[in-house]
Amino acid sequence: MSSVSKENRASVKASVIIPVYNKEAGLSKCLESVLKHKSYPIEIIAVDDSSTDNSVQIIKEYQKKDRRIKLIPHKTNKGAFAARETGILNAKGSYIFCLDADDAIEASCFNKAEPYFGNTDIIAFNALYMHADGKTALYGNKGNESLIGDEIIDGYIRTNRLNNWGVYPKFIKREIAVTALKELAVDARLTNSEDMMFFFSVCFFAESFRRIDSNAYFYSFTEDENASAGRKKYNFDYIINAIEETDFCLKKTVALFSARFDESLFNETKIHLFEFFYRRISPAPKSEKDILIKRMLDIFSPLLSFRYLERVVSQLSKQNASAAGNADGKNKGKSGGRSIALKFFKYTTYKILFNLTFGAIKKFDEKRKKYKQMLGG
Repeated sequence: MSSVSKENRASVKASVIIPVYNKEAGLSKCLESVLKHKSYPIEIIAVDDSSTDNSVQIIKEYQKKDRRIKLIPHKTNKGAFAARETGILNAKGSYIFCLDADDAIEASCFNKAEPYFGNTDIIAFNALYMHADGKTALYGNKGNESLIGDEIIDGYIRTNRLNNWGVYPKFIKREIAVTALKELAVDARLTNSEDMMFFFSVCFFAESFRRIDSNAYFYSFTEDENASAGRKKYNFDYIINAIEETDFCLKKTVALFSARFDESLFNETKIHLFEFFYRRISPAPKSEKDILIKRMLDIFSPLLSFRYLERVVSQLSKQNASAAGNADGKNKGKSGGRSIALKFFKYTTYKILFNLTFGAIKKFDEKRKKYKQMLGG
């Protein structure tokens, strides 16, 4: 059994929340990584989201070895958000740390975070992406940093400078996490962007943040999928569902923030999401890609829904037609203005779409050509 005393178990400092759904392949490695720190007063809450493999049996075997592990089963599959919510609402620790069931944690992060327990709402570390081919990539920011109040929102949302919207690898004060969940009041099965929605909501209530320049989380990519499911292979139904779920999560988050900020706060977020999904639909056939791009523009692009484009371009075209008509005199009349306006419509649509969404950056030249084709230019 674990060497943690009854006194320590009664004063849990951190709760590690592990949503589990058919993760038998990587679950043992995940649990072993947490249990390495045998003397630290933590609890491990594994929420099984109605797995059909041997995940539950694996958890029960580890429970026999360490009393810090708690198993909470869902009778039906409710999705990643609900599983994480169940774990958080049942946590006893002062802080929660979310961990995917096929990833791993650096156990020393508990000791590194402890000096900030009690006086810091969010304590963030770096993560390493562990690819199936053995390559690794750092996900995080170099250097230690402290933020207070709206500086947290500026860093994560307004500027996207901190660029890690997930709940990992972060210790979050439990009372703030619970408040965020209650304010969101989500009653839907979500498996995409749910951690972004939750973490942004945590940022809304947080007053203090500390980033520690240390790798604390190892994010595993398999050949075909990762913890977010299916990022390697293109599937129209999966992508369109992911886009719609992300739209739901964005709307929920914007509604929460609307009391203090206007929707422009999320412009950088929307651009990032657009680019993210654009990369994922690159293998799609043109007919499907057109459908997906139009839906993505409607949801993610700041100021660039097709409804907005139509309104702005219509106004600009009218102004151009009027100016052209006046310049050419009464003999050309409306026909000359309409001809110029039609050309101007194509040019302006493309220009607004490109400049406002991506900016004049050379690396997007190829995308620019594709958009121009899509718009009939």
